[in-house]
Amino acid sequence: MSAVPADPEIVRRYLLGEATEAEAESIERSYLGREETLEAVLAAEEDLIEDYLDGRLEPGRRQRFERHFLASPPHRRRVAIARALRGRAIPRRRLTAVLPLAAIAAAIAIAVVGRWLLRPRPAPGRVATIHLPALLVRGEGETPTARIGEGVTDVELLLEAGDWRAAPPLHVTLSTVEGVEVWRGAAAVSPSGAEGGPRPALSVTIPAARLSADDYVAVLSTAGAGGRVLQRYYFRVLRP
Repeated sequence: MSAVPADPEIVRRYLLGEATEAEAESIERSYLGREETLEAVLAAEEDLIEDYLDGRLEPGRRQRFERHFLASPPHRRRVAIARALRGRAIPRRRLTAVLPLAAIAAAIAIAVVGRWLLRPRPAPGRVATIHLPALLVRGEGETPTARIGEGVTDVELLLEAGDWRAAPPLHVTLSTVEGVEVWRGAAAVSPSGAEGGPRPALSVTIPAARLSADDYVAVLSTAGAGGRVLQRYYFRVLRP
């Protein structure tokens, strides 16, 4: 498990929201599983709070402290307690004793979970679907075309049933028309076909990153090393 960075400045940057993503993840993974790391982070928090109350933070970091550190209710309570203890002339290291370690650990764990839940997530990708007729010869009719634009992560091929008869499992091997294989995988039974068109029997979903702008042939076959070729499907991929 990653240890907390030795440089206290990295910990301070983390507390102020200035650490990099890698630094933040290293600290969080460490102090959620190691008590000594948690204590080191708590000590860094106390130092930061004291510097804030003493006016030793530079203007930029003072703003970060107020906007980031004090955005957490547990942190605001710690600052309030530290300020109150100052009025009673109680030594600063009594702050950790006033707030039990388990309670502080729970507050930090809640903050970490919230940070993970609120981190930006990639938008869901789009699927480009293309219906492939069961043709016997390439060039018979218009070539089906898949246009892969921005945001498309997968291409679904819906394969029209031919005259063949075979039981699952069935496999599809995808190659360029020049014979370069780019993908292979199992074919699934498609629940429905195109509205107003022939009903496809099978479907496969291929990562869009595997498909450059080119002409392709999808070979449907029975499973196994000596699989029997059932049907060939031809299509074209266009990219912006």
